[in-house]
Amino acid sequence: MTHRPDLHPITELEYSAARTELEQLLGSEGNKTDDPRVDELLQLISTYEGSMRFVPDWSGEWYQNAA
Repeated sequence: MTHRPDLHPITELEYSAARTELEQLLGSEGNKTDDPRVDELLQLISTYEGSMRFVPDWSGEWYQNAA
């Protein structure tokens, strides 16, 4: 995966590449957890996963009358 200084939303393909790269970095000999790239990848992954959360629309009348 190429270096991305900006952390705007990423595509599913970029997310997959980031996960793979992170697994390779963390699985490599020497465990590079202090590598700044690990922090960047974690931020990209958490931003993507956060954007994928389902937020239900509770604005409908059926919900207001449910109680």
